Amino acid sequence: KRSSLYDIDTVSSTRKLLTEIAAEGLDFYTQRDGTPRFAVGRDEQSHQVVYRRNDANGEWKLQSSNVVGTQFYPRGFTADNSEFYAMASAKGEPAALIRESLASGKRTVLAQDARSELGVMWNENEVSPFATINQVGIPGVRYIDPESVNAKLHKTLSQQFIGSLVHFINFTDDGNKLLFYVSSDRDPGSYYLYDKKAATADLLFVTSEDIDPEQMSERRPFAYKARDGVEIFGYLTVPKGVDTSKQKLPMVVVPHGGPFDREDTWYFDNDAQFLASRGYAVLQVNFRGSGSRGKNFEASGYKEWGGKIQEDLIDGVKAAIATSGIDAKRVCSYGISFGGYSALMLPVREPGMFKCAIGYAGVYDLPYIFKEPGVVGDKATTAFFKQTMGDDEETLLGQSPSKLADKVKIPVWLIHGGKDEVAPPEHAKRMREALIKAGNVPEWTMEPDEGHGFYDPQRRKDLYLKLEAFLAKHIGK
Repeated sequence: KRSSLYDIDTVSSTRKLLTEIAAEGLDFYTQRDGTPRFAVGRDEQSHQVVYRRNDANGEWKLQSSNVVGTQFYPRGFTADNSEFYAMASAKGEPAALIRESLASGKRTVLAQDARSELGVMWNENEVSPFATINQVGIPGVRYIDPESVNAKLHKTLSQQFIGSLVHFINFTDDGNKLLFYVSSDRDPGSYYLYDKKAATADLLFVTSEDIDPEQMSERRPFAYKARDGVEIFGYLTVPKGVDTSKQKLPMVVVPHGGPFDREDTWYFDNDAQFLASRGYAVLQVNFRGSGSRGKNFEASGYKEWGGKIQEDLIDGVKAAIATSGIDAKRVCSYGISFGGYSALMLPVREPGMFKCAIGYAGVYDLPYIFKEPGVVGDKATTAFFKQTMGDDEETLLGQSPSKLADKVKIPVWLIHGGKDEVAPPEHAKRMREALIKAGNVPEWTMEPDEGHGFYDPQRRKDLYLKLEAFLAKHIGK
């Protein structure tokens, strides 16, 4: 029931207690001189809590609690520790990058995007930020001071990698050498070391040597209005070289996991590129509840697992069919974790739209979530599910694919790991039994020693080969 911060000597293995707070699960943030200043976590109702240390008496004061939408995450301190940088949001809007004086509390907003959370790039020794990166659509860099040394350096390097994002990681202590990363929607990424004195950048390594970016497919930002007028963003990956004005494509809808505080991005996506290389358009939607758009947007998906979240996905399919050359008769759903839940819930909500469904490591019985070994007895996790999913059993039963299996009248493939502790295999077993009882025997892949997803390379390869065959059979040419 306490959070403790220690200073550990890794040579002698001795440790010194620096501070502790009578609350569990807190992250501590220290000044540049090692002084603990902030502690951030969540209470038993899953609301953010922020503590600030008082230098006069060494006590920790609770600054905010039980405020829905509040965000405050310290990111760094100035060289003299007089000011700090943080991502902050008071009313649930996407968080702003701010600088605040520790003594006076005076706050300056350095950067903010009304529709997107921001990534941050830092100067030498991480004493100040020089740029931000938006997370919605194609990432774009905005310089806090366009005339600063590192802003100019970033512009120069970016000109050498057109179509990719150059991300500064960190500098050597003397500031002369810079480690940076280059990636895009078609390139998994490469690491470089830049020498300021020599003005040269040396390639260190690429993350996936066998991937040729020239053979990969474009990930296009995809935006539309949901049925109630809410603007939804996502991505549509279209097979390389295909003109959708002349050829209608089969499409796979891939809902992301979470569902909350997670999102699909523009960057290279293994599943999307694999499916596109096999001739499928791939739709990934950041439905309400997704991250990167602020806590208000995330909260708009609470208790909407089988409701507005699924409607956002369905409306995305309709928009893709209407605008992007998609064959309405050849659409399949495929997802992992919460995405697996959606993959089975979508054909329930929109009969006739989908021709097959693939649930991978999914949850299918919502009331059972409160009985999972990892949830029972955990007050914070239980509170989180009550807040974000709800606990009215009748409602949850009406949003559980395993209780609605008679409405799933298309071919189904269930994939699960026997050691999955995130989505226990009992979910898949219940879904399978319900489908069999409804007369729709699913394809079944259960690997006893895999967890939340398959990690053995040969099993992963076999899984993708079977995925290719399953889709070809049901929505292929």
